[in-house]
Amino acid sequence: MTKLQWVEKQIEIAGDNDSSFLGEFKNTFLSRIRDAGESLTRTQFWKLFRELKPRDKKLFCDYMILDTRLSYAADFSEVWDTSKAPTLPELKGQFCFGSVKLPADFVKLGGDPDWVQDERFPICGKCDRDMGLVVQIRSLPQKLTEKHEELQAYTFGDAGTFYLFQCPHCYSCQTYEQGH
Repeated sequence: MTKLQWVEKQIEIAGDNDSSFLGEFKNTFLSRIRDAGESLTRTQFWKLFRELKPRDKKLFCDYMILDTRLSYAADFSEVWDTSKAPTLPELKGQFCFGSVKLPADFVKLGGDPDWVQDERFPICGKCDRDMGLVVQIRSLPQKLTEKHEELQAYTFGDAGTFYLFQCPHCYSCQTYEQGH
């Protein structure tokens, strides 16, 4: 299967065989994928996908359906080498702020991410490989940050998590934040 065929398949699945799904966006997107050919990387794919995001309300809704499909259900390994980054050994520790003990799951080094929402490993923008978790920091509870305002910088939404990933091949880093 070529990359173009794979993209066509994903659009068909997301559109549930609706031939008008995504209208002109689909034609432009497929044309740009065709022009890029088999050398297209996943990083370039996502950049192109985001660049062409439609402004029209109806198309934007369809675009979000495809975005969700691509982000959470599409199997990129059908046409790209997507070997998972090696997992670093997991290290946890007990942290304190003065005499106040912070939650046991506040910081984690290595291991697999504890995703707040759906799993979404970042792709290295330099070498197009999956990145591995280096550190994860969970949001501190509101009752704790109300008592200690200087800890509010460790709040990511209501119950969010901050992640730092690194490419095991070229050592580029990327941050990612999830929250409610």
